[in-house]
Amino acid sequence: MSSPPLRLPRRGPRPGWFALLFLPALLVGCAPNLPEQAEDPLPFVFRSLDLRQQDPKGRPAWELRSPEARYDLNRRIARARSPHGLIYAKGKPLYRIEATSGTVLNDGQVIQLEGGVRIQRLGSQPVLIEGERVRWIPSEQLMEIDLRPSATNQETRLVAQRARFLIDQDKLELRGQPELQRWTKAAKGDGNGAGKSEDRRVPPRADDKATATSNGKDGSKAKPSASELAYAIPALATPKRRPDVIIRATTADWYPGSGRLIAIGPLRGTRILKPGVVQTLTSPALEGNTIQQVLRLQAPVLFEDPTNKSRLRAQATLLDLEKQIASTDLPMEGQFGDLQVRGEALEVQLDKELATIPRGCQLDQPGDSLRAQRCQWNWKTQVIEADGNVVLRRKANDQITRSQKLRGRMGSKGLAVFTTPGARVQTQLTIPKGSGQTTKREPEPIRL
Repeated sequence: MSSPPLRLPRRGPRPGWFALLFLPALLVGCAPNLPEQAEDPLPFVFRSLDLRQQDPKGRPAWELRSPEARYDLNRRIARARSPHGLIYAKGKPLYRIEATSGTVLNDGQVIQLEGGVRIQRLGSQPVLIEGERVRWIPSEQLMEIDLRPSATNQETRLVAQRARFLIDQDKLELRGQPELQRWTKAAKGDGNGAGKSEDRRVPPRADDKATATSNGKDGSKAKPSASELAYAIPALATPKRRPDVIIRATTADWYPGSGRLIAIGPLRGTRILKPGVVQTLTSPALEGNTIQQVLRLQAPVLFEDPTNKSRLRAQATLLDLEKQIASTDLPMEGQFGDLQVRGEALEVQLDKELATIPRGCQLDQPGDSLRAQRCQWNWKTQVIEADGNVVLRRKANDQITRSQKLRGRMGSKGLAVFTTPGARVQTQLTIPKGSGQTTKREPEPIRL
């Protein structure tokens, strides 16, 4: 037996009470007289389900719709097909919900959503929260996602084994090996990922289009309501290819609206350069913003690259995901092959494979040392440049070379050959006794 749509009145005795009280009278009126010990009746099938709830100020709080629902009167359970709905904030649609199936328990006290659950934040900064199973408790403004939860914005995705979405706080708690996944610029536009200018949204469902284009009583096209417009917004698509950067943590808290992210470690980040070659980054914890695409890594921060046997140790570091730049204004030290490096600050441009010590540069290896205001090393071309009051010291003959600029190239063992293109060089060295006096002369190319 089918009945009219099951709806919640616009105002009830109090928020959280559902308009299912009228259902027994409706069903008795259309049911035949049965013996006292008759078998339990089959669940009633409704041609649609439309549940709504208001906040204390009478504004819409949330709604849930379904084209078909089966209601078990004795157990107070409604099973809905293809449920979809909205969560409101101050009376305006904020999140859109859809799933393959849903179960409404105790007339809406608990709602279980299953099969491709999608919770999309609406607005200029869309976010898509997904999972295979979601337990929604409207009275507590809580969603528990315990099967493959993930959250995706335009450039970043967060995944974990389980998650809790605190709706009133707009906070997503990810637990069980959470990961921050990122797609780099270089990987976009290759046919597998999505470019920055590409609209990563899919058209709305057919029934949502129909809702958004409903006609008025006179046959004219009616102006769609805010909820109808929310249903018609295209869904955000998720990348299909493997991310280029992955940062694993112990716990992570994310605020979809503001983009704020807090992750507790130990953290381990990996960046794939090519199959089998992976850069790694470690830190105790981070705090950042996925909308601004910046992360602040707590000290100590360790960066390793196997391609050039480099190892950098830094204090608190800022990681700009959009520009692919890691930087710190605090002292750092590192190693490139056999060459020891120190500086008062550091900037690493990952996409350009360029490391810069903007001040207080020190390069050391057995028997040799270099001091300069600024040093730069391109680990792709292996070119090294030192600028500003450069002083090169060699223990052999107490040789000291001074210049405003030296340029060199790294060798296979971390040694560099420096030249002075167009720059004036002063070299002082001590000649062993019996071989002459201390002298100054223009040198041959210098090996550090």
